[in-house]
Amino acid sequence: MTELVQYGPNVRTLGVHLTQGQMLPYARAAELIHDVYGLSVSPATLLAWVAEARAALQATADRIADRLHAAPVLSADELGLRVAGKLHWLHIVASDTLRWYGVHTKRGMSAIEAHGILPKRLGVLEHDCWAPYWRLDDSVHAFAMPTCCANWSM
Repeated sequence: MTELVQYGPNVRTLGVHLTQGQMLPYARAAELIHDVYGLSVSPATLLAWVAEARAALQATADRIADRLHAAPVLSADELGLRVAGKLHWLHIVASDTLRWYGVHTKRGMSAIEAHGILPKRLGVLEHDCWAPYWRLDDSVHAFAMPTCCANWSM
């Protein structure tokens, strides 16, 4: 006999937090939920929860991106990460009060343009001197360890 299983918002939130906030692989997050709570959640279910959370939060992410685009001073950086075993790039843009993350298959200008925060923006851009940032002609460039990554070990 099989029955449909429904999980409450706390378990769903935990699944999203483990995979997105703590960056656990989906299989490990599912295993942890099972070990701690005895709930059998598949990696595919976790993936669906992340998609639902993304859709629910997209308007907020868009507002953050708009506010960052208008901010007078920003920091930008990018870090490599694996998505389904392939190299992708986590792009980070931050002000003193907001932080935005975007994943893209590319590291360079195509990703910067696709994310849309940094191009055609008037203001100071603090960065690590990576060549594509210098192509953002509307920015006043400041060289420093970006504050968005100052607490990360690189």
